[in-house]
Amino acid sequence: THSTTTRQALPESRNVVLITGGTSRKDSNATRHSAEIFLPNFPPCILPELPVQYYGHTLDRGMLCGGYRYNTQKNCRQWSPKEGIFPEKPVHEFQPGRFQHVSWTPVSEKETFLIGGGSSTGAQNSSTIVKPGHVVGSWGFYLNRTYAACSIPDPETDTVIITGGNYASPARKITALYNEDGFVERLGDLNYQRSFHGCTSYFADKKRVTNYCVSKNFFNCSRKIFLVTGGSYSVTTEILEENKWKVLPNGNIVPG
Repeated sequence: THSTTTRQALPESRNVVLITGGTSRKDSNATRHSAEIFLPNFPPCILPELPVQYYGHTLDRGMLCGGYRYNTQKNCRQWSPKEGIFPEKPVHEFQPGRFQHVSWTPVSEKETFLIGGGSSTGAQNSSTIVKPGHVVGSWGFYLNRTYAACSIPDPETDTVIITGGNYASPARKITALYNEDGFVERLGDLNYQRSFHGCTSYFADKKRVTNYCVSKNFFNCSRKIFLVTGGSYSVTTEILEENKWKVLPNGNIVPG
């Protein structure tokens, strides 16, 4: 066992963050095997170790897919609530291998897309579909070469925004919208190049309604903000407004 902690019972019916694998300057061997549940104001809840080392992977609805290690690049392992572990036996196998890719599960939850990443052009400009009950993955949509991007799912429109990590010009600045069939449209280009960065979305005030709100007659909707931050080339933070990325004046992150 690489680490121990005192466990505290988590409150019922609370959303938590599941953190798996990754690298650490202090002890990468420990973090690559580790899994834990994070909930603010509670001590870390350390889970049983991962069956193999994981980093450069994705975690989507309790499913680990891909990663730098050869024994993770071409498969997925699913969290087992019954056993309380990630079993060693994969639930999916696929080609080509992927790492530093992104993943997206549409609202239907019938399939998960593993997008870009990997060491080959064939992986970086394609996606793989894995479906519950189907061991072997299938081909999904194609896209411009992408590596170390960041994806933001948008359940309201059942789409995903892929930000940065692109090879095409302007390099590492493109943001594009995709659905299950593939490319939908380009959104505004980022102000700064980004790869290995973070991204998310959140709901802000009710000063402005979105097209989705109007179409559903939800006139009191909060507006949704899409955000990117940090990465290999910038410590800045940007938000998307009216298809244009705006740099936040006080959004710089502190380098770790």
